[in-house]
Amino acid sequence: MIALEKKEVVNNKEEKPFEHYCALYRETDPEEAAQRLGIEYDAAAGEFELVFLGNRYRVSFPEYSARCVEKKCPADLMKGVGAANILILRRLIEGKLIPAHGSFYTYKETPWGNVYNTQFTGRCISRLAFSYGKRIADFRRIFEAMGASPIENGDAGYAIELIPGYTLKFMLWEADDEFPPSAQILFSDNFPDSFAPEDLVVCAELVINAMKETDRILKEGGGV
Repeated sequence: MIALEKKEVVNNKEEKPFEHYCALYRETDPEEAAQRLGIEYDAAAGEFELVFLGNRYRVSFPEYSARCVEKKCPADLMKGVGAANILILRRLIEGKLIPAHGSFYTYKETPWGNVYNTQFTGRCISRLAFSYGKRIADFRRIFEAMGASPIENGDAGYAIELIPGYTLKFMLWEADDEFPPSAQILFSDNFPDSFAPEDLVVCAELVINAMKETDRILKEGGGV
């Protein structure tokens, strides 16, 4: 089991919120959380079972820790204290399951998205475009290793579930002699009702972080 303890060396930006949400998590009714999110809770073991970026985890309660029990994506962002664990903690504490209806939106089209669009563009769109705009074969290889599904958008495009029922689409247009690389990220229509606008930035950023980690693992000859 990967225990997430305060003695781990992490920066205050993530450690302090993590500690705060761990305290709220201990006060959560686990049976209610499981029903609210449509996930399983094993009362005997004191563990939730959930899926994040294709990997299945057992998450302990009331003291939070996470262990991967089935790995389909090479990257495991729930190791240590970080944004993925904070997102999962917040979802267990107060999240809700909203069905998608088949539509997708740009970040700017989501409620209040225009307020954070500059931040989203810098942290996600520009990062994606300039990381892979001249490496489109790597873009495809990475997403395929992560279990994403190809889509017919851009020069290359993939759809991937962050958590079951919540899909992001990543599209890339390759650079050429006249134009720089460009990218777009779309969110399934249930994201705005389930996550705050600033959380959507984190959701997209987590997928890009997983791409970077998967790329590193593949280059080292590893896999799932």
